[in-house]
Amino acid sequence: MDMLEMLTVRFHFNGEFVNDGKILQYVGGSEQMSYIDRDKVSLPEVIGHLKDHCAVEEGTLLHWLFPGRELKSGLRALVDDKVCIEMAGVTSEGEVAEIYVESPTFLQESDNGSGRTSNYEDE
Repeated sequence: MDMLEMLTVRFHFNGEFVNDGKILQYVGGSEQMSYIDRDKVSLPEVIGHLKDHCAVEEGTLLHWLFPGRELKSGLRALVDDKVCIEMAGVTSEGEVAEIYVESPTFLQESDNGSGRTSNYEDE
C-alpha cells in the first residue's frame, strides 16, 4: 500500500458539538484513524470506514474540517461524493482529513393526555 495514494482520515465520533458563542468545540467521544484509497473516495466509502469504528445511525451527519481552519469557520457538511472528492483534493499528502460525526437528535412528542402535542388550545 503506497501511503501517497491514501487519504488519511481521523474520525471524531460519540461526542457532541458545544458552542458557547465564541468557540465551537467537539467534546467527548473517541478518535480513530482510517486510510482510504484516493481513487475510491466517496460518501459510501467514508461511511463504510466509519462503521469500522462505531455504529452509524440513520440521520447521522458528517462534517469535515477545511485544512488550516478552526471548527467555527471551517466545518463543511459531508453530504455527497462531490464534497468527499473536494475534501480529498484539498487535503494534501501527509495531512489528515478531520471528520466529525454528529449523531442524530430525536425530539419526543409530549402528550398532555388529550392526544394533542400542544397546550395552545388550553391557554
